[in-house]
Amino acid sequence: MYTKKVILGIILLLFIAFLSQAQEEQFISFSVNGKTFKFTDVKLQSQGEEDFIHLEGLKTERVDFGENHYPRYRDIEVGITIELSPDSSVIGTHTAHSSDIMPVYVSWYEAVKEQDQTEIKEILTSMDSGDVESQEFSITFENFGPKGTLAQGTFKGCLLDEEGNSYNITEGKFAVRVTDME
Repeated sequence: MYTKKVILGIILLLFIAFLSQAQEEQFISFSVNGKTFKFTDVKLQSQGEEDFIHLEGLKTERVDFGENHYPRYRDIEVGITIELSPDSSVIGTHTAHSSDIMPVYVSWYEAVKEQDQTEIKEILTSMDSGDVESQEFSITFENFGPKGTLAQGTFKGCLLDEEGNSYNITEGKFAVRVTDME
């Protein structure tokens, strides 16, 4: 009788551990010039542990232009995409100064209210153009593995918008399960 209770207890503990791992929060979070973003609709796709990696977070935010505007609400997509092909192990820090090495795109909006009107400025930053010495992005993988592994790490950088304005990406963190490339 005692043995059955012990076995049942072990099975119950294993089941609880499995559930907690399956429910572990996946996210990408960061700040841009002080504005904080957190994404839970995230994916990390890989073609192998030392091949192409695609990390992405997206969300749609509904912006209220005010009751005097038609349409009053507008949906705007904000997001981050990071792609890299590591030269060797994924674990460690990878740094780039251009999209040729590591394409990185961060998009968001700023609402500018003037009197009775709200204007939306959509911003897309990257390393596609500009002085390679003034832009830099680095990502550090603390954990990575085959499909199902919870990859974790940090990132930061300085990206430019289409007008050449500089934006600092700071406090970047991620915890996303590795999936196969679609």
